[in-house]
Amino acid sequence: KELSLSNVLVSLGARELLSGVFPMDLPSSSMPEEIWLYIQKPTKEGVVRTIETALRRHRSSSLASSSLFDSLNNAQKMVLYSYLLKKDGDEIEQESIKATLKTFPIFRAYTNDLSNKAATIVHNFVTGLTQMSYFVVKDATSYDKKYMNDEFLCYDTFQERERLVSYIGCVSLTRCQFWKRFVLPQLEEVKENETMEEVRMRVDAINNML
Repeated sequence: KELSLSNVLVSLGARELLSGVFPMDLPSSSMPEEIWLYIQKPTKEGVVRTIETALRRHRSSSLASSSLFDSLNNAQKMVLYSYLLKKDGDEIEQESIKATLKTFPIFRAYTNDLSNKAATIVHNFVTGLTQMSYFVVKDATSYDKKYMNDEFLCYDTFQERERLVSYIGCVSLTRCQFWKRFVLPQLEEVKENETMEEVRMRVDAINNML
């Protein structure tokens, strides 16, 4: 299936307006204002409202025990995530829309499985809902990411990081703050049966940060 935003929305249960209902050359300013009570505008806030409506419809159905997002694969979740967090002048301003966005399991959190991180950085898709705020680390290196657990969200651009802070309330840390709060305390947890090589790796990690 084509990885387009419209296809992802349809997979989530959104209803599409049939093509040809309105003339292609009809300016939106000429449409009656009441039409927007039933049709969402093609904006980020409109997309969130569309999904929210589909979720409400799903919860009232016989399939309410399952999640609509279970029907999406990881690539489809990334299409939705990339659209909603990209920088294009279309911002999410309403707090109620941000609150709804936080319930979507489209955000990428690092895992606690350190054994997997030797070869690659592993992440899971999560909602923005958490008892404590998620963290994002400014200018994080690939080495830093090996020490991140599921309290940290992935991002690819600084604009994306800014939106994670603005949209779902992530706490932004500098690298020094991250190492002081999360990595350096690990030295106090060195076990008596650890080899010197393992301890040296911990120390090397700190030296590489400086």
